[in-house]
Amino acid sequence: MKPSRSFFKVLGLPFSQWMWIFWPLRFFIRLKASPEGFTREKLLQPTESGVPEILYVLPRFNLIDVFVLHRLLRKLDVPRPRVEGAPNRFRKAALLAVRFRKGLINPYEPREAFSDTLASVLKGDARVRSGTLVLQPVSIFFTRSAERSERNFILRSLFPDDENAGGFQKLVFLLLHGGVVRIHMGERIPLSTSAREAFLQQESESTRPAGMATATGTATGTAKEIVGENDANAETPSDTNSDATSDVRGDANVDAKIDLRWARRIRRQLLIDFARERTSAMGPALYDVNAIANWILKTPETRKVLDSESKPERVQRRALKYLEEIAANYNYTTVRALEKLLDLVWTKIFKGVRVRNFEAVAEVAKQGQIIWMPCHRSHVDYMLLSYLMFKKGIVTPHVAAGVNLSFWPAGPVLRRGGAFFIRRSFTGNKLYAHMLSQYIDFLMHNSFPVEFFHEGGRSRIGKLLTPRYGILSFCVSSILKRRAANTYIIPVYFGYDKVMEDGSYAAELGGMKKQKESVWQLLRSIRFLFSNYGSVDVSFGAPIHFGDAWKEFFSRSHANPDFSEAQGVLPTSLADTAEGLSSRDPRVQTFVRALARRVNQGINATAVASGSSLLTSALCAQPEDNVPRALLVERVRLLHGIVSRLGSYLGWSVSPGSVGEGEVTTAPAPPLNPETAIVNAKEVPSSSANVTLSPMGPSLESLDSVIDDIVATGVQWEFMLERQVEDGILCSKNPAKELNLWWYRGTIFHVLAIPGLVATLLLEGPRRVEAAQEGIRLGWVEAKVQALRTVWDEELYWPDSTSSATIVLACLRVLQDMGLLTFDASVIHVKADQETRARLRFLANLVRPERELYALQLATALVLMETRGRFSRDELVRKTYEAHRISFLRGASAHPAHLSRVFGGRTFEALFKAGLFVPRDNQLLAVAYTEVVSISDFFDVDVWREFVEVE
Repeated sequence: MKPSRSFFKVLGLPFSQWMWIFWPLRFFIRLKASPEGFTREKLLQPTESGVPEILYVLPRFNLIDVFVLHRLLRKLDVPRPRVEGAPNRFRKAALLAVRFRKGLINPYEPREAFSDTLASVLKGDARVRSGTLVLQPVSIFFTRSAERSERNFILRSLFPDDENAGGFQKLVFLLLHGGVVRIHMGERIPLSTSAREAFLQQESESTRPAGMATATGTATGTAKEIVGENDANAETPSDTNSDATSDVRGDANVDAKIDLRWARRIRRQLLIDFARERTSAMGPALYDVNAIANWILKTPETRKVLDSESKPERVQRRALKYLEEIAANYNYTTVRALEKLLDLVWTKIFKGVRVRNFEAVAEVAKQGQIIWMPCHRSHVDYMLLSYLMFKKGIVTPHVAAGVNLSFWPAGPVLRRGGAFFIRRSFTGNKLYAHMLSQYIDFLMHNSFPVEFFHEGGRSRIGKLLTPRYGILSFCVSSILKRRAANTYIIPVYFGYDKVMEDGSYAAELGGMKKQKESVWQLLRSIRFLFSNYGSVDVSFGAPIHFGDAWKEFFSRSHANPDFSEAQGVLPTSLADTAEGLSSRDPRVQTFVRALARRVNQGINATAVASGSSLLTSALCAQPEDNVPRALLVERVRLLHGIVSRLGSYLGWSVSPGSVGEGEVTTAPAPPLNPETAIVNAKEVPSSSANVTLSPMGPSLESLDSVIDDIVATGVQWEFMLERQVEDGILCSKNPAKELNLWWYRGTIFHVLAIPGLVATLLLEGPRRVEAAQEGIRLGWVEAKVQALRTVWDEELYWPDSTSSATIVLACLRVLQDMGLLTFDASVIHVKADQETRARLRFLANLVRPERELYALQLATALVLMETRGRFSRDELVRKTYEAHRISFLRGASAHPAHLSRVFGGRTFEALFKAGLFVPRDNQLLAVAYTEVVSISDFFDVDVWREFVEVE
């Protein structure tokens, strides 16, 4: 077990004496460490026994890599490795490498070199016994360019991928990339007695025959069991028969063999970690369209499709034409050019991009396949996520884009940036659907990250749209085929202070036909470079592990005897599913729908309330036409405080956009338990470290500048109008921008709906029979919120993991912190002063538009049932609009009738899915009266009946 220390020498001199050669590069190299914010404190984080001494481990030994590592450690002001790792021969820091070169031409040294060296450290270094020695894996990337499979031998030799590049080639990469070098610091590996015992325990459990007792006696006994009976690498037969009666020399041999096995285990772990870091940063090898076509044409599914045709050659040509229309042509040079262009765009158009909750995403990106599923608010979304991933050191995804964006010159550029184009509709074109599914299967089979917008298009109303399941079904089909349980789905929330398309959204909602994307439209968009659109928020939801999601869903299915009773439920483990299980299976389709819904919930649970969304929500909720500016400021401050606190009580990552800049990670408190939240209310933190205090608290002054900027920007963007009067400034919403206001309001409606619903019930409670004599019953409020949550599921998309009782309690805690009410285990007591009532009325107005829309449609449906006994969807939506127009003209409705024209279909779909409308003969519908009873009093349905006119 002689350590191979000679491999750390160049021409007989230690590597540290060659660092002066690269010294001039110190002015040129630009280091980017990963994870972001990697600090000296994190590197020197104490072990259980004290300050660590570090063995830095590189995947391969190269002088320029060592120089880059030295530059980073110098910047962090920590000791640098100047000698190789050897027992008791270094202080503070040393260097190891998993692989070495014997010479310029010779291949790498066999794997045992590193294992022998590390084993000697494990055996002979006293710091292993004291527990202060750790291994720190370090990955260094001079390029982010993935290997291309079609490159010829000469190109592969001159410009290999970063993993096999030599010193000269890395210098070339350094010049080509402007001196940028990325350093990824992995999770450190402790080398201590306790770590050795953990290794022994794992070995013992993995090699023990079935039925053997789990207890293992002493550590020496366990070691002899592992080495004596299970060491496949034993050199002689006598080594494999060690027992408890061995002498001192025998025990030494056992320890040496354990150290070698431990070193080999660590080596395997390091290689896995290095491979994950590399895949996360660069992605898999790239393929051209011809290679992809060959792969797809050889699949059994494609052969089956072609063999079923009478003219397979013609069908194959058509299939290849579809593939050329769809497939991306990823090019690293284009991605780098787009990065520089987008650097200019974000600084010219936006003040910056604020990123939240990225740490968990960066970790799972190294663990398995990634599927990005963002909400879709703007054309900017296509580029924004890829831009961020490139900046963060993670491989950019292949993005599903609408074929309407494939026009020249944008189409070729986007295609080289990783976009693949799909048609808006391909119903009936089975061959196109097959080629698209096979292309997605190719991407996932080869570990390419995939991004698509499951809403199917940009949201014109700000709220999340009902998911479409096509591409998600293709992804699930690929996962089932490979049983790739270790796949992660990442919900992503995009929030804009001002979206570029808000003018076109309002025009389209007003009835104007959507304009087709073209080169002229692209040229006109140059004017955006001279506009101010505030900031962009990108917030990452909790990663959804596919295997866990499958297990949770079908575990619940097993507990529900009515679920797929005729067909049977699927296994809870993905590995146990039958061969050939198709995503078309009704049980799988049910899972796909539940998964898409869960993604929407994950997006909403990490939403960011921009200043625009808070301001427009306040403007749409104010009952007066004009309000003093001070009152508007107070209302915006009130909403800001609610959002700041609500997320911490719910366990969600929602926060105001004004919290922090750059990398912002919320740390919500544990979610409230409905059974203990009241009795332990004082123990629940009032806010997380990153959350602004309530506007009613003592830190109100710290919000003044933020709120003033929000209001001033609202005037600049013409969301509101200001008028000078004798007593001050009066503010009102801009009638010409009303539909724009509704878009921004919609992005955060699901959060503000919580205080809106609770405030409405608190104001309505005293006139209900369920009201207590001196307060409002808590159970009644919780039951009403649960009933409304069922009807408004697609308006809210609250996470299923958060119960309605928890949501109500969290809101009551926030309102109690603000001094508006008190509550105990059963009764809520609202303060009776005028100021409190005014604030609650304002909060109730946050949901008044939806309350009116649903009430008018329910009232119309009931009247149609009484007069005709049946109704159709189109008739109901049309009659609802007419009733809304009449009620608005008579002053009963606070919001104009065109909202029913815009949202009438969405309202109908929600009521139909909630079971309030049931199908009858001839595609007609009827009202399910028993379902209406539980919510009719909230909507005051009887009040709106008088506005419904039926011929």
